Amino acid sequence: MKGSTRMRFGRNWTQLSMVILISVGLLFIGACSKKQIRTVHPSLDKSGNQAVTDAGKTGVKQGALDQETLGSGSDVSEKGLSDDKSGALGGEETSAARMARERFENDDIYFEYDSSALLPEAQAVLMEKSEWLRNSPQAGIVIEGHTDERGTVEYNLALGDRRAESARAFLMDLGVNTSRIRTVSYGEERPVDSSSDESAWAKNRRAHFFVEQ
Repeated sequence: MKGSTRMRFGRNWTQLSMVILISVGLLFIGACSKKQIRTVHPSLDKSGNQAVTDAGKTGVKQGALDQETLGSGSDVSEKGLSDDKSGALGGEETSAARMARERFENDDIYFEYDSSALLPEAQAVLMEKSEWLRNSPQAGIVIEGHTDERGTVEYNLALGDRRAESARAFLMDLGVNTSRIRTVSYGEERPVDSSSDESAWAKNRRAHFFVEQ
């Protein structure tokens, strides 16, 4: 009986040991599997899938930027052409303004001998000058009075001053602000023609205009 009991106990112990070993083995395998899943899948989710997602977003954004760039190419070109045209128009306006200013300065008015009275021709020129002054409200001018060589230096300086003042008064009557006009007399000091004849003297009896900004 004792031998039979020992044999049964030994078999039972062996079977129990095998069951325990198998259970421990299964638990170990399960633990390893869980570790692999936890280490692989989160890394894929955080690195692999996230990288793909970010790359996809970057690609979409880059594609949109490329399309915007391509789509706005014609707009940029048209804007560039528009700017060029504006610059050309601005250049034409500047040229026209320059020509008008040069005409203003080059058109002198002339006087009779020993006179500061404005001739009809001089009045017509001054009316044109007043129009330019109205269109150039920021411009100030200097009116220079000149005479021919006959007479004393002092007399001619005074005569030149009267001629400049006659032109100034006429422009003021046309509405030009007096603060925009200065006058100076050079008398006989700056002749246009240095010859001593009637033709030269007629050229020198004048009022000359100079624009100062």
